[in-house]
Amino acid sequence: MTSAIFKKVLSRRLAVQALYQWQLNKQPIDKIIEEFKGSELYKKIDPDYFSYLLTNIDSRFDELKETVENASNLSWGRIQPVEKGVILIGVLELQSGILNPHITINECVELSKHFGSEDGYRFINGVLDSVKSNL
Repeated sequence: MTSAIFKKVLSRRLAVQALYQWQLNKQPIDKIIEEFKGSELYKKIDPDYFSYLLTNIDSRFDELKETVENASNLSWGRIQPVEKGVILIGVLELQSGILNPHITINECVELSKHFGSEDGYRFINGVLDSVKSNL
């Protein structure tokens, strides 16, 4: 049996992949959610949390993007797609207060180390720390 915490970790991992696809293919988020329901990893996640992340990032995208741009030294267009997805998850979680901010930032740093560019985790840590400080 998979713990609730680990299911959320896996939900974030799958959400990073879904957000990458969303950015590149410009598909509606509900279609992407449906596609990911067929993956092996989907069977191990918290599907409600996965949907929560994706639907809220989609509906609040402009607000989340503005928050990232205000906290970053890079324009949105210069941020890599994987890092964008991770940051969007982090900003959403920080703003919603779902978790302790330190846990959110740590989880996002780990996601970036797993999926992102070599030093992307440093950028993500800095941006999310700035967002946390401005809450």
